[in-house]
Amino acid sequence: MNMAFVLLLVVISFLFVWFFRLARAIWINMNVKYDKRVGEAVAPGTKN
Repeated sequence: MNMAFVLLLVVISFLFVWFFRLARAIWINMNVKYDKRVGEAVAPGTKN
């Protein structure tokens, strides 16, 4: 394989992983709601 093809595969694999990490973060942000009472139960005395 020549170097250009290897570089192309590296860039594509990086963007592939980054895309799914971003999609997961957006999904979590949309579907997981923050509950202040849970935070107080886990770390009492901290400001939430």
